[in-house]
Amino acid sequence: MSASMKTISACVCRNVKRHLLKNFSSPQYIPACTVVKASGIKRPGKGPVVNKPDFIRPAHGRKVKRLDGQFVHRGDVLVTQNGLNYYPGENVEIERTNRLVAMCDGTVMITTETLNPYQDSPLYAPVSQGTEIKRKFFHVYPIPLHGKFRLVNEV
Repeated sequence: MSASMKTISACVCRNVKRHLLKNFSSPQYIPACTVVKASGIKRPGKGPVVNKPDFIRPAHGRKVKRLDGQFVHRGDVLVTQNGLNYYPGENVEIERTNRLVAMCDGTVMITTETLNPYQDSPLYAPVSQGTEIKRKFFHVYPIPLHGKFRLVNEV
């Protein structure tokens, strides 16, 4: 084995050897590698990644946005939720992401009502057997419009 090949074999990294043999045509142009012992070097570490059981994931803003008795405008978000924790009531629509949105200007009312599901719902079987399921519903009651019109006599 030639002296230049011994210097290559002294290299720690296999990628460096591969790169040197590939890019240099003759062994006389291969630069000498220096070996550095890295076992005693202290490096700052971040520690192991552990899923801690006491870590509580934040709710990502999923909560009740408008409370009972508050005034809302059309298009205001009442609740953002995962799944159906709260159900839409009167003048409230549900979006694709289960957000409850007000359909008109008015006052929010939160009620607890007995659920009356459709036949294709998974909750229909327990309700038909006599189980009473209560859920919270969000309603928006519009502002009553008072007749403030003055009668004008026609000529």
